[in-house]
Amino acid sequence: MSDADSSTAASFPDRPIRVVRTGTTPPTAQLVLAAFFVALAVGCAGWLVSTIAPDLAIRANPVTISDGQVDGSCHVKRALADCSVTLTYTVDGRTHVVPRDYFWVDIGGHDYSTDIIVAGDDPSNATASVALEKLPNRVLTAVGSLLLFLGCAVVPVRHYRRSRRARESYDTEQVLRFVAVPVVSVQDVFLRGKAYRYTAPDGSGPKLSSLITEAEVAPYGLADGRLLAAMAEGQDPILLDQGLTRLDLTDEERARIATAASTLVTRPVRH
Repeated sequence: MSDADSSTAASFPDRPIRVVRTGTTPPTAQLVLAAFFVALAVGCAGWLVSTIAPDLAIRANPVTISDGQVDGSCHVKRALADCSVTLTYTVDGRTHVVPRDYFWVDIGGHDYSTDIIVAGDDPSNATASVALEKLPNRVLTAVGSLLLFLGCAVVPVRHYRRSRRARESYDTEQVLRFVAVPVVSVQDVFLRGKAYRYTAPDGSGPKLSSLITEAEVAPYGLADGRLLAAMAEGQDPILLDQGLTRLDLTDEERARIATAASTLVTRPVRH
């Protein structure tokens, strides 16, 4: 902080203070989001087993059906081919109707021609020849999707741990020190306010997020463009609102801080 900022920090009481609101996302919401991505990952794994495993069996003992019928189509959107076909064929006097769905990464976006391939030891197991040709691509696409969903699940789990730790650690009265933090980005949150992303005072560490609600109006801005935050020993800084309602302060303490801050906040914080 500058000398002026330091004088503002000095106007804060040195007694233990409880943080009323941390501005972090509720831990339950983070768990719900993580569960959503885990469910997508499980669904992707189920799809991987149900669509790739039969084709691996066919690939081990393929038999081409020359007089079968293939109905369906493939659509390529954003480099992803999505195919849905129905394979109709007869083996040993028995007619089989097999619906199959495939998807894989397709950069070219061209048309496909295909035959029907069945497993020699199980004629009821059939696939399109183009699906066998694209099998390595399909496996990589499915595994990549699975890893993507699992990776997306990790992010809210990490936020959950930080949010829960912040709520638990700041729920009790403790001595806080006040620091200026740089703003990385600001995002509107529909009907709720603005989410401010910021870092530790020196710009290191992971990016943190705090929701400034419409009732809180604005964050506590300093003249140099940084925002004021409260920080307990060993914890992440908690962004403060302009009215300091996030802290359990007396009216006299808020007035003293506001007087000191009047020389620092030269204009409202706008993003």
